[in-house]
Amino acid sequence: MARLDRPGFMHAAPRLLLGILGSLACMVANAVSVDAQMLDRGSDIAYRRALGPAADARQLNANVAATARARRIANRLVGSASASEAEAKQLHWAVNVIPGAAPDVRVYPGGRVIVHESLLTATGLADQEIGAILAHAFAHLLLGHDARRIEIPERVETADPNRAELAIADTTADALRRIRYTAAEVAAADRASVEMLARAAYDPRAAGSAWRRLAVGGKGIVERVPVGEERLLALDAASRAAVPLFEETRAKAEAYERAQRTRPPARITGPSGGPPIR
Repeated sequence: MARLDRPGFMHAAPRLLLGILGSLACMVANAVSVDAQMLDRGSDIAYRRALGPAADARQLNANVAATARARRIANRLVGSASASEAEAKQLHWAVNVIPGAAPDVRVYPGGRVIVHESLLTATGLADQEIGAILAHAFAHLLLGHDARRIEIPERVETADPNRAELAIADTTADALRRIRYTAAEVAAADRASVEMLARAAYDPRAAGSAWRRLAVGGKGIVERVPVGEERLLALDAASRAAVPLFEETRAKAEAYERAQRTRPPARITGPSGGPPIR
């Protein structure tokens, strides 16, 4: 699993992202085929553009504490998702934090994540509540809700693969700017996100409190993911159902930590001056 400690455009993309990107494949002019690697590269370009001038300047991730927090929480969630979702292992996860007054999370195809600093510093959300918001965004990606809205042009006025990638980047950015999820997609992402939280040893009941608190401002991610009473009741029910999984996961994690603390140091044996110990 890739660590989330570098901008996404610094990651190599050797694998084909069949589960998330394969459904987008089509043809461009002069038989330049759009394969999964080209789609991944187009998404990477769109992601870099979204980072803006900060991508190549010191202000990217200037808030070191906020960035470290976002990556720590995301790493924990990605680890839990990768344990149950094969597609999560194939993605080139990367998390970067940029300034932004509205608490928001944007996930680009391939696992590239942009978090607005205000989500981490201005909302007062605890780690598990931040985890609930990130898990919901990750769930939309893994369920293919974002990819379905990216309509790759059937033809572009070039046979150059590099220019084709730029066209893909434009389409990706436009789709993600305009995206509004359906009620069914939100419900599916809610169910997946609470399970992801539980598997990461975060209390899934934090999802309800996180969305209720963000709904008050009405900006950022809640513009794409509306928060209504019916949704909150369903989310609370799904969260309660995931509590046994959370408690089981937490117990295993605590047992592992205790074992690590009490494990005696390794003893080195062997005759002095003898051959190397193998």
